[in-house]
Amino acid sequence: MNPKAENALENKNNKPNKPMKKLQSALLAALITGLAAVPAAKASLIISAVGVDSATKADWRTTNVTKPYTVGANTIYGTDGYVAMNTGKTAISTSFTNLENAATGTLASLPSWATFAAVNNGWSTFAGPGFDDPTLTPGPSVGNITSGLVYRSLTTGSTALFTLALGANTPADVRIGFIHNGVGLSPLTSMTLSGTGSSDTSASVGGANDDIIRYVFFDVQNGANQTLTLSYNVPGTDNYGFSGLTLDVVPEPSTWAMLLGGVGLLAIWRRRRA
Repeated sequence: MNPKAENALENKNNKPNKPMKKLQSALLAALITGLAAVPAAKASLIISAVGVDSATKADWRTTNVTKPYTVGANTIYGTDGYVAMNTGKTAISTSFTNLENAATGTLASLPSWATFAAVNNGWSTFAGPGFDDPTLTPGPSVGNITSGLVYRSLTTGSTALFTLALGANTPADVRIGFIHNGVGLSPLTSMTLSGTGSSDTSASVGGANDDIIRYVFFDVQNGANQTLTLSYNVPGTDNYGFSGLTLDVVPEPSTWAMLLGGVGLLAIWRRRRA
């Protein structure tokens, strides 16, 4: 065979098979479409105690105060929702039945997927120390209001106080902060957050009657359609102090996006080789 004929035969053998190439492209497209359509498996509820912040004190909405338990790029607590009890009030006594009770001055800004409620009615409320006004725009300087304090005598041990119902569109990972203030009351030993399908999780608070606002944080994963219950634990038959809660959505790594990006790079590589 002459050299020209031999080269022609070699080129023909090395030339990509067009039908095969089209089939590979179709399979790759189907793979990408299929991966994108795969529903996430339903995962069990996980509640984790994160920690207690006793350093931030009044500055929970002040952006230039470093906080130990913010998430993502957040510089404040309560980016995605908050409840502030009995704000701006002097000592009063009233039945606490809902968050929008005008007599208590309670401020609530909650996302559509969260509903906060008292387990029992008949709360008494009175004023606590000042802290950042959550209705003002967060910044390096935020005006203060009088923080609220809800209290009630407890029986010995653990008593359920509040529930937080999470809807179907609840993000996969949420950090919940419970604001505690023991001013004028007995020390709180711990808080317990519980929900169906997860072990009860307690966080040691170690609060004293020192007029310091503390933020007690829990991470809740896969909390959609769950009702969480917050319980307080005190030494003996005594009181607790509760000033509100914060909600911050924990950013998720884009696992699916990275996977699809890798498949896309594979497709580009195969095309260049062809």
